[in-house]
Amino acid sequence: MPTMSMRSAPSLVGSMRLSPLYQALGIGSTETIFLIGHADGLPLNDPYQVSSVQDVVNLMGADADCPLLRALLEAYYSGARDIFLVAAAPMSEYVNELADRSTVVEGMTFWQRYQERLNVTYALLLQWDLPKFIVPVEASLTGTGGVDFLTPLAEHCDAAFGITGAIRLGLLGNKGKLDDAMIQEALADNRLDSLGDAGRFVAVLLGEALLLIQELPSTYATPVVAAVAGELSNLRLDRGLTYHRLRNVIRPTHADLSSATIQALAERGLNVMIR
Repeated sequence: MPTMSMRSAPSLVGSMRLSPLYQALGIGSTETIFLIGHADGLPLNDPYQVSSVQDVVNLMGADADCPLLRALLEAYYSGARDIFLVAAAPMSEYVNELADRSTVVEGMTFWQRYQERLNVTYALLLQWDLPKFIVPVEASLTGTGGVDFLTPLAEHCDAAFGITGAIRLGLLGNKGKLDDAMIQEALADNRLDSLGDAGRFVAVLLGEALLLIQELPSTYATPVVAAVAGELSNLRLDRGLTYHRLRNVIRPTHADLSSATIQALAERGLNVMIR
């Protein structure tokens, strides 16, 4: 079963084709999503409102290795129509292979450099009252060599609520195949007990899934945070994703979990996909 550590993301040469299914996007169509990540073609830390998916594909050079572009397509095909993209870092800093992200390059690992970039982005987004959901693409709860992506995200959403009065929910994924070791590490994570009120503003989604997006030439494994954000952007306030089918998701990359494991994760406030 392929994971990001076992195979590279698909490569695409040339432009993605224009899809006749692309629909108009704009503020108010759904809840607003801010996707943050690595990309070229956009100014750094300057939120870009997506009015045309095809225009963004062209701006980013139809680079199927670009995590921010993939996240846009994942959110769009999950129903999101009110999307902003925020390039926090250039593609020159992106490391595709999970196994290489803990390698020190010029004094920092990928995780450390990305955390610094995100902290700058979060500070610039504090005054914005538009985001309902904010997704740091490719950030992870575990396996980051001690780099903490959870606390800054929760504190940012909490601070933004205090400044703007608008609720902002951060969605954090988890890179790598969900196995017993990762589950035990997540269950033992003491950050889940120390976030305080800020913990209300962040949701952790464990596990990756195989996705199929029509513009991309093959399936690929990724956390489902962008897809979940797209699904949530369409739901009424009194609805959730329990037993909700995720569009474009073929299957989780992890084996079926026992009822006891699912319950233990739920009691720690950790969300996980089931088949």
